[in-house]
Amino acid sequence: MKPTLLVALLFCLASPLQARTWEITVDGLGDAPTVQAGIDSAGAGDTVLVGPGTYYENLVLQSKNIALRSQLGAASTMLDGSMTAASVILCRDGITNETLVEGFTITGGSGTDFYSTGDRLGGGLSCLNAAPTIRGNIIIGNRAEDIPPNPTSSGSRGGGIAFGGPDHSLPPIIIEENVIADNFAFANGGGINIAWKCVIRNNEIRGNQTGHGDGGGLYYYNSPVPILIENNLIRGNVAADHGGGIHLAAPFYNSPPASDLQIIGNILIGNEAHNDLAEDCSGGAIFSYGGAVIRGNTIAFNVAENVVPPPAGGICVWAPRAGTIIENNVIQGNSLGGVVARLAQSPWAVTLLHNLLFANAGADVVADPEAIEETEDLYSDALFCTEGPTSLGELAGNSPALSSPYGIIGAVSVPGCGPEVAARPITWGRLKTRYQ
Repeated sequence: MKPTLLVALLFCLASPLQARTWEITVDGLGDAPTVQAGIDSAGAGDTVLVGPGTYYENLVLQSKNIALRSQLGAASTMLDGSMTAASVILCRDGITNETLVEGFTITGGSGTDFYSTGDRLGGGLSCLNAAPTIRGNIIIGNRAEDIPPNPTSSGSRGGGIAFGGPDHSLPPIIIEENVIADNFAFANGGGINIAWKCVIRNNEIRGNQTGHGDGGGLYYYNSPVPILIENNLIRGNVAADHGGGIHLAAPFYNSPPASDLQIIGNILIGNEAHNDLAEDCSGGAIFSYGGAVIRGNTIAFNVAENVVPPPAGGICVWAPRAGTIIENNVIQGNSLGGVVARLAQSPWAVTLLHNLLFANAGADVVADPEAIEETEDLYSDALFCTEGPTSLGELAGNSPALSSPYGIIGAVSVPGCGPEVAARPITWGRLKTRYQ
């Protein structure tokens, strides 16, 4: 063999294979005729780059990590799954965060019936034993319900996204920088159904709804941890039961500690929980069963049904374990209780610290005896630039949330309007209504 050929052969053997980009066009004249054909043709590490247009497909990502990206972004590139009764995108079989779904409008999905029971999971995206990164998409107008709708079904979940599975060795799923809007689930999780460890950050989650279940915006129940829900705008979601914005439930004594369930730095405004029959609190913004860390959020103008005991338009913590922390939140203008704590699993299970509470109908804090240990909360008007469910959380320049002795309180750190909003008197101390 000539020396030059030998050198070339050795170089090829020593070099990794170069990743390829598969370009897909709406006219079918790209490197593969359809998006799914591009996915099937791609090797691990490849990119499937989708040009602008509407693609009527239901896609499957499995067995290899690839990047599925649009060329011009979500406003120009639509994946419409309405032609088949399935999820728009199904992710499964061990793919990890190295698989990326980015830059699409994902719509028209009806969920996947994994177990032939009629219960459908994940109208827009359904991930089973898979942990992709889902970034920069508009996930809108998807449904998870029986086809045709069955009024007695209780298992269809995750109108926008559902994820879970028994393979707990995979990393957390990452859902970031998406708009998840106007999706519907007959049971739980109008926007997102969580049955997996996850990071959900920097999304707008709005206008999602459940037919008869929990978690209008998102729903979690006793699944692998950690769970981090961070820096999201969660507004205008409606739950027919508990948790208009967020429902997190890890109720059992062998469940993970409260510190593994974190709700940090979110804005929750105008969410509703219509639990008008149950005997527990419903949580217009947040329902936490078993405990969580709820820190640095703005929780305002949320609504809960009028039941007894007070249903908590703001935060309901039901049967919390030790280590439950509600700290540095703005909790204002919520119906029928700002914070309600019931049936604590140990004395003083809930720490209520450095929050700003004001004008929550009924009472700012409602708790069983010895359920809450409260320290240095501020009872004063946060001075929102806009009052009511159309607010996006902006604060006046003279807001006490921006100048408290403990630093910034809530999820908003800079003024959204001038200091012309009149301040009301600040008072300190403990203000509770306790059950007897």
